[in-house]
Amino acid sequence: MIMKRRVLIAFALLAAMLINPVLPLESVDAAKSGVKFHFTAEYRDTGVGGPRDIAISPDGKFLYAAAFDDNAIGIFSRDGTNGKLHLEDTVQDGPTTDGLLGVAGLVISPDGNFLYAAGSGDNALAVYRRDLVTGML
Repeated sequence: MIMKRRVLIAFALLAAMLINPVLPLESVDAAKSGVKFHFTAEYRDTGVGGPRDIAISPDGKFLYAAAFDDNAIGIFSRDGTNGKLHLEDTVQDGPTTDGLLGVAGLVISPDGNFLYAAGSGDNALAVYRRDLVTGML
């Protein structure tokens, strides 16, 4: 049963990526989409390089960025009034975390309790429990 669930999650992530191809944040046309956030220099060298995908928590308070170049997930708090982001923490592939090598896709469960990450370099799906109050993984 667990294996079937993992396979279904993998197919759901793949379908989401194929239906909604990932674009670099710099390529988003802000005038058409209303997007006002640009991945600026302040986030370079912070462990969230090469963003490939983002996921926003159901309550809108947190944003997670798949940092392909740094094999990490950036955890941002989000101001609901103006959309401003603040980098709170990163979770990086390494000795205590596996499955984030080449992380390129993120999905949050509908109830907000879990974040799923597709690590293409590890050929893996990483599953994280979210703290609903702090947003930490």
